[in-house]
Amino acid sequence: MTPPVPCSPTAPQGSSDPLNVRVLVGILMLTALHAFNELVLVVAMPSIHTELGGEQWYGLMMGAYVVASISGMIWTAKGLDSKGATTVLAISLWCLLAGHILAIISWDVGSFVLARTLQGIGGGISLTLAFALVKLCFCATSRPRVLSIVDIAWVIPSLIAPVIGAWLLEVAHWRFIFAVQLVLLALSVLIFRGQLNGLGPESHNTRGNPLKEPLLMALGLGLMIYLLATPFGWHWSLLLPAAMLSIRVTATNMPQQWWLAREPLSISVCITLACCTIFFGLQTYFPLYLTQALHTDNLQAGVVLTLASLGWLSGSNVRARLLTGLGQITCLWLGFSVLLLGLACLGVMITLHYGLAAAYAGWFVGGLAMGIINNACKSFAVNSAGPHTPGQIATAISLATNIGIGFSIALGGAIKNSVAAQPSGIEQAIFLLWLVSGALTLCCWGLLSFASLRQFRNKRNHSQQEPLSD
Repeated sequence: MTPPVPCSPTAPQGSSDPLNVRVLVGILMLTALHAFNELVLVVAMPSIHTELGGEQWYGLMMGAYVVASISGMIWTAKGLDSKGATTVLAISLWCLLAGHILAIISWDVGSFVLARTLQGIGGGISLTLAFALVKLCFCATSRPRVLSIVDIAWVIPSLIAPVIGAWLLEVAHWRFIFAVQLVLLALSVLIFRGQLNGLGPESHNTRGNPLKEPLLMALGLGLMIYLLATPFGWHWSLLLPAAMLSIRVTATNMPQQWWLAREPLSISVCITLACCTIFFGLQTYFPLYLTQALHTDNLQAGVVLTLASLGWLSGSNVRARLLTGLGQITCLWLGFSVLLLGLACLGVMITLHYGLAAAYAGWFVGGLAMGIINNACKSFAVNSAGPHTPGQIATAISLATNIGIGFSIALGGAIKNSVAAQPSGIEQAIFLLWLVSGALTLCCWGLLSFASLRQFRNKRNHSQQEPLSD
């Protein structure tokens, strides 16, 4: 079978390789597996915890997958560029297979945590590889639409994973949640078979231990997330060294001076980190606020996640189909403008207790904004003409996404624990999270407004100077 030829960024619009359709299906499968593994335990963990025990391990059982996936993402940059896509895919699928089998037969908390760690490594590698394949196998003009299609593979699991998990708990056992995913792994092997042979390594530089950075990142970030999610105490003294270790490893896998946001990939990294921190921290604890403070049922609280996911999918398609004529900075500014509107709707409910309608509208609009921002960031990154390899680009964006999610969840836990003893603790916690999200959104919106204005002035000055030069 002829392997796919990587599409040139300058290929004419409308050009296509029929084999790319098969690769696209494989990318969707890898993305869906990662999304399903991240979300399905939301409903299944109480049953797993009851059977396996270990009260003090509950947080680690929930966070093991996210921390391990970040380590997998860090390794993928070097692995993809030095070993090639086929080898990286094989390692990812073997880790997922081992993790799922171990989860099915797990006998105590320790074995289950190890299973989730293996799944996280495989999921992190697969998600980063899927993003890298978008640049390797699709033309620049096709990438925004491909990314919007890939978003479907993330949104659909976010809609059905809790439902499937709850159904399997009712009719069978929580171990079947992992058993059914073995079928998806087998399909992934069949879909990718022979499709990535033409995508060999770009570099054979193997200096240093490729596992050193992923292990250090797992240690630093895992400890930092654990400490932030616990009440304040003497053990918080370990927070600074854990943060320094995480920052050091993160810096080596990001563009140089990425925090200055001077080039497309750095801008995409900063925006991705900010928007994930804004969105997921508030979303994680909002259903808890609805059920405990407002005494809504679980179905009504679940609608929040559904509407946010539907909004995200809609925003990604709006960006890919209707906003292609706008510049990337303008799209990002528009996305944060919509995000401000969504937070304003949530503020009406949180501060004035107006009703669930404001919450539902706020989360749909917020998801719409995230779809626009996420698609624009990824398009900005993969279409950049800088010196970064596909593996470096994929790792930087994926790392920023997961660090933002992990940090926001840990920060929300710290805020929640700090006011938990008070009668209206959850209400105060969600209000503080809303304030933090609003302040960060305003900062991003202001910076993007300044950048858009400067970009507009530069274009106008350039257009005025052209007749003079003629």
